Amino acid sequence: ARMVQLQSASDEDILEIEYRLRDAQGEWRTVLGREIVFARTPDGRVKQVLGTVTDITQLKQTQDLLESIFNESTDAIFLVNPETGLIADCNQTAVELFEATSKNELLNIDGSTLQKQSFTPEDLISILDEIDRYGFWSRELEYVTKKGKPFWGNLAAKPIQVAGQR
Repeated sequence: ARMVQLQSASDEDILEIEYRLRDAQGEWRTVLGREIVFARTPDGRVKQVLGTVTDITQLKQTQDLLESIFNESTDAIFLVNPETGLIADCNQTAVELFEATSKNELLNIDGSTLQKQSFTPEDLISILDEIDRYGFWSRELEYVTKKGKPFWGNLAAKPIQVAGQR
């Protein structure tokens, strides 16, 4: 299958493949292979491939750990785009707590729609000021589930950097 991909690749395409292999000590490693067509025969078939293999085992373990923390937390966790205020991601606990039918029901909505009372523009200025000063903000709020059931909870906000984006 890889050779078919290479045969149909343009000379500028960098093909990536992630796979596992066992090292000389018998340990399983996750590696990322990158390949590019280096030379072709006169009729256009691949003659030589230039490639690299990078060990990404530690990166994959870290990603798995972070994904487990996010998904297995007993707290509802939302990732919110600070520019738009829209929910970019959430965990399963958030889906259950807010009685959504699925994660998709919570994505790309304004998070304030889950609150019984939205923040005023003055509230937002105060919240952002506190985040700038202390690095986080936290308050008790009344929420409303997607089925209309009210409940109280603590909202804590903290900016994070992911891949260079806030």
